[in-house]
Amino acid sequence: GGETNQWSPLLYDGVTRVELPADPNYHFMTDMTNQAIAWTRFQQSMTPDRPFFMYFAPGATHAPHHVSKEWADKYKGKFDEGWDKYREDALARQIRLGIVPAGTKLAPKPAGIKDWDKLTPDERRLFARQMEVFAGFSEQADYEIGRLVKAIEDLGVMDNTLFIYVAGDNGASAEGGATGLFNELTFFNGVPETVENQLKNLDKWGGPESRSSNARGGVVGQTTPLPMSSIAKALLMNTGLAIARLSQRRAVAARLARTTPAGTSRSTVPYRIHARGVGKVLYTRIATGWWKRATAVITFWGPVSPTRLFL
Repeated sequence: GGETNQWSPLLYDGVTRVELPADPNYHFMTDMTNQAIAWTRFQQSMTPDRPFFMYFAPGATHAPHHVSKEWADKYKGKFDEGWDKYREDALARQIRLGIVPAGTKLAPKPAGIKDWDKLTPDERRLFARQMEVFAGFSEQADYEIGRLVKAIEDLGVMDNTLFIYVAGDNGASAEGGATGLFNELTFFNGVPETVENQLKNLDKWGGPESRSSNARGGVVGQTTPLPMSSIAKALLMNTGLAIARLSQRRAVAARLARTTPAGTSRSTVPYRIHARGVGKVLYTRIATGWWKRATAVITFWGPVSPTRLFL
């Protein structure tokens, strides 16, 4: 889920803490996909006549943007023309693919975002790399979800499976401000990050030492054709989502107030989720953020039985 450290996540299987493998190349997105595939195969081998439900929620592309250089470097140079040109190109692709209707115009760019051609060379180099890492993180998630789809196809149940893919809950997030953040915790503590300081860590962007978030110019590019970002809740597209989130948070808070033992941190205690019709109680860990990507895999036939959450 959102805000999960992809290099060193805090994981629970049910209510059991999971120790991470001693693998320098470990990445949670890959591990989560492996676990989802293994669980699906196990369920189908033991009870092939029973349906299953899976909620699969990658951290991409919510901050922190954690991805290997191999993925990020696939986009090397792709954003060198900057966010203004990217917005134009993205809208043209959206119209060509039928995502938005013909004749759709770009919303005006917020006044606080500089034109790309007015940035310094250092600013351009930093902001382009931020966008490369974001793009690599997004493609890695698509690749891993593709592996999950292939596994379901190999089991011969894809034709009887409803696969709901939701990409993006309310757009890219602009906590990075004008220059972006190598470590987003500086934002939450009111510590500014300069372009000069961030360039010192440019080769580490997206790696285990980072907790990165993009500059708002790149964010507006990623929310094309809209003008703002996920923290601008007043936008029409975001209004319903903001209301839904508010109700979700209140529901979780109410549940926690009833189930959290005295003296226990409510940010880490497992809480019960009652799945209607499943007949069992599931456990998961509370995520501190809200997901940019969520995939629900539902198989229909017979009575509902096994359910699994991957967060």
